[in-house]
Amino acid sequence: MLKIINDILDIAKIESGKVSLDLETLDLGGIVQDVLDMQALQIQQKGLTLHRPQKSDPIWVKGDGDKLKQVLLNIVYNAVKFTHEGS
Repeated sequence: MLKIINDILDIAKIESGKVSLDLETLDLGGIVQDVLDMQALQIQQKGLTLHRPQKSDPIWVKGDGDKLKQVLLNIVYNAVKFTHEGS
């Protein structure tokens, strides 16, 4: 329920032009790994297999870590939700 409320508040901020970004230098690989760790149980429970390239070097990006993580979580969540078998 809290996630839905936060999403609605974020949409309202975007529509009113009042969204704020906290830009910082981030390791994209670390954020992706955090997202995958958060979704690992759902992936396992559905019997799916996740394939992703292993990168040893950091991928540095400038962005808002929380917003980026939220977007990636939504993408992975939908991928798991709509994938019924396989990887």
